[in-house]
This record gives sequence, structure tokens and C-alpha cells, in this order.
Amino acid sequence: MARRGFLNGLLAGGLIGAVVGLVAAPQRKPSPKKGLLGRTKRAGVRAQKVINEVRDGIRDIKNILD
Repeated sequence: MARRGFLNGLLAGGLIGAVVGLVAAPQRKPSPKKGLLGRTKRAGVRAQKVINEVRDGIRDIKNILD
């Protein structure tokens, strides 16, 4: 009889602990996807500017040599 009460208490404690854990647990942080996409886009824009400057410089050198 005492064993059955112990098992019922163990089961009830486990369920209560699970519910408290779900309620008290910190929520997941929002996905950083939006910030990451913004940073990669800015990096792409900067890279494109550098590429254009290098291309213009090479064009200038080529025009000087011609």
C-alpha cells in the first residue's frame, strides 16, 4: 500500500515538475535570421563597391597605356 502511494506521489511530482519547468523555462530567443540577412546584404553592397572601384582603376590604367 505504501509503495503505491509512493509511486503516485512520484508520478504527480514528475508531472508538476514538468509543468513548472515548461512555464518557468526561458523562452526561445527570436531567430537572428533577419539581422544576419541585413549584415550579409550590407557586406555584399560594400564588396560590390570595392569591385567597381577596382574595375574603374584597371580601366583607367588600360586607357593610360593605350
